[in-house]
Amino acid sequence: MRRSLVFTLLKAIAAFCVLAGLLLSQVLPPSARQAPAETVPAVSRNLGKTLIIVYSVTGNTLDMAERIQARTGGDIVRIETVEPYPAGGNLIPYAKRERDELRWPELRRPLPDVGGYDTVFLGTPVWFHGLPPATVLFLEAMDFGGKPLAPFLTAGGGPGDSADALRNSARNARIMGHKVITRYASRPGEDIDKEIGLWLAALLAEPLPDPLPDASASPEPDGGGNAAQLPGPDVAVPAP
Repeated sequence: MRRSLVFTLLKAIAAFCVLAGLLLSQVLPPSARQAPAETVPAVSRNLGKTLIIVYSVTGNTLDMAERIQARTGGDIVRIETVEPYPAGGNLIPYAKRERDELRWPELRRPLPDVGGYDTVFLGTPVWFHGLPPATVLFLEAMDFGGKPLAPFLTAGGGPGDSADALRNSARNARIMGHKVITRYASRPGEDIDKEIGLWLAALLAEPLPDPLPDASASPEPDGGGNAAQLPGPDVAVPAP
């Protein structure tokens, strides 16, 4: 009799636990429930063959480019200057002198050929709330051949208007949604990967931008940086 009573009691407790779990799943808000493993939205089309063009001095923007490459299988091409920028603590004073003295670096040639690609990514750091001189010169000289262009930027602080400057300066490009990740060097890798994944999913889901007019109607770049402005005298530390 005692054994039967214990068995009945155990069954009642188990039934109560199941019922309580079902009730809690309906009462608790979604944020309090276990999140699904897959957080990246479904995509509706393929980016095709991708080229990832990146300018990076300290390695942060290159790291983001490599994370994009891991998801897209794209090729990486780096924007480089003939005279490399100094590393470590010497970079910020050097970049400030360059800005104050209106000096421009010289880019290594040739420029990337986007002809064999379906989608182009362009990555750059943010310096002093603006674009680095090398990125400005690259945008002046580069013709994107009407390709879809997805800009991405890394920043130590606020990005200022650097994203808009990049979007407005890309000649003959079909601009897609851009991505800016601030405080990049201090962010956990899994957070960066999640942001990149969500951004790529959004790119895949959005319609392609309308084609731009024929590039032959675009003015020729002056190649010397006279028409562009170096980043303004902001006080934020650059995050190359």
